[in-house]
Amino acid sequence: MKRNILTITVVDNVFYFDVLCVEKTKEIKIDFRLGYLLDRNNNSLAKHLGTLAKNIRQDLIHKEYFKYPVLVNLNLDGIFIENLELPRLSKKELLRAVHLELAKLYGDFENKFVYSALLYPEKKQNYNIRVALYNLEIYRHLLQFIRKTRLKIERIALAPNNFKNMILSKKIINQPEKANLVTNVGKNFSTIVAIKDKTVIAHYIVHYGYKNFNDKFMELLKNWDSGETLPTALKRKLNRETSRIMKEVFRISGGLIKDYQVETYLYVEDEIETKLIKAIEMYYDLEINQLITQPYLKELFEVSAIAKIDRRHDFIFPTRLSDEKH
Repeated sequence: MKRNILTITVVDNVFYFDVLCVEKTKEIKIDFRLGYLLDRNNNSLAKHLGTLAKNIRQDLIHKEYFKYPVLVNLNLDGIFIENLELPRLSKKELLRAVHLELAKLYGDFENKFVYSALLYPEKKQNYNIRVALYNLEIYRHLLQFIRKTRLKIERIALAPNNFKNMILSKKIINQPEKANLVTNVGKNFSTIVAIKDKTVIAHYIVHYGYKNFNDKFMELLKNWDSGETLPTALKRKLNRETSRIMKEVFRISGGLIKDYQVETYLYVEDEIETKLIKAIEMYYDLEINQLITQPYLKELFEVSAIAKIDRRHDFIFPTRLSDEKH
């Protein structure tokens, strides 16, 4: 089975587009990679997105992957969740009640946000409804870009949910009933996802990845013998290079620990992973677990888009907006 995976990350007004052409048999084989970035503040954003879509289309035609569908994997800062409790109503009445509640919170929300809702029976007379909302203008740009690639969209889902599904299906966290805080350190950014049972309970993107690490720090880390002490020079560099990521790890885990037992995981899309985990454990006096995955498969966060969707717990975003003409 061959697929195109398009992971779109939006963080600090920058768009990252990562395309993986994958073949899944018993293991996952990555045949081809593409990577691009655009500044959201560019006055000609729509034009640049159109050019980028054309370039991706031509590259996929060249690599004979254009005929395969695309799984769109959205990793977005600025997405937020509202929890609503409503009485059991008919489907039509429930939809209207959700609209009224969101209007109380955000006014003319349908012209501000795209949203997806999940419904859970809470008590005999009530529903618990989780609603994910995101900036409508940005989402419209993303949809137009995807369409201009002319790829057949298989689905559009949130990357944290896909990541959660991959982790749970492969049983690569030890105790899913706990709050598992997983940090994926990529090239340009790091994504923090907290998972409990079958639900993503926290998500945050740090605009800082291993490609931002100082060359001297990388040299010190690679030359370290992984002994029981950290050299002074490595300590100084470690604090400087990891503080932005670890600050958010501690902030999120500090909020979770009030209600849950927390397990911490770190996954680094680079060969420095094992040494970096040990160095962080020693410096921050923090127990960190390592995700055990398929050897040589570093793009776990992106590849997770092929995991089976859990429709009871995952938000699915529309391939067409309600105000568009059919």
